[in-house]
Amino acid sequence: MSLTEEDSHRLQQTSHPINERSNLTEQQLTKYEAWKNQAGMAQIKLEFIDFDHEVKLSMEHLSEADKKLIGETKDETKNPGEPKKKKFRGQNQKHLEINARSSSNINDHQLCYFVVRGGLEKCPYQSNCKHSHDLTNYLSRRSEDLRQGCYMFDVYGQCPYGILCRFSQSHIDPITGHNIINPGSNQKYLEAMNKYPGLLKHLLRRKKYDYNVADRLVKMANKQITKANIAKRNNPPEVEEKHHDDTDVGEK
Repeated sequence: MSLTEEDSHRLQQTSHPINERSNLTEQQLTKYEAWKNQAGMAQIKLEFIDFDHEVKLSMEHLSEADKKLIGETKDETKNPGEPKKKKFRGQNQKHLEINARSSSNINDHQLCYFVVRGGLEKCPYQSNCKHSHDLTNYLSRRSEDLRQGCYMFDVYGQCPYGILCRFSQSHIDPITGHNIINPGSNQKYLEAMNKYPGLLKHLLRRKKYDYNVADRLVKMANKQITKANIAKRNNPPEVEEKHHDDTDVGEK
């Protein structure tokens, strides 16, 4: 593989010392000392560090789409008044679009989690909540149901999705938007033992769950374990000594 003149010149520069301590400024020396003590930084000798190096993007290794994005960013610098456009995209490039299409998000007014699951009185933030509490407004703007009859409500007597359900005509009050519960159907099944409610899941994720009872029990158990270990250390079990005769040694 043949090297260009620029590459060969750069290789020649990196293979020979380019700095002398006496020619460096105080700012460059201070920067070098900071690099030396920084975790994860390669330990390179002072004379081989190029303080004037600029990172340049090689256009020949970019795709056509990325080259187009770079051209758009250059146009943005010329017209600073225009809104900024999207830069290079990552793995979650469509998460904003998916959230915008969410059934709980209409015209950028996302419904409150607590209002959807339990009603306005369940929201701990009340008037300070950043999400919408207006169920009637949501009802007037939401899209039509896919079909009549909700399987969750017909089988269990309650739909956990409430007003967000796409089959909610059978279990949503059309005026208030509250979720209807049928206690008769609720008695026909038993929930799994390892299932926990949504509010508990919310508290665990937010790290707001009260562990006072568990912490108190753990402290009590640790005290009992410590006492048992001290007692075992002070009163070691007696080991029976085995006496061997001379006739026991070797083969009989």
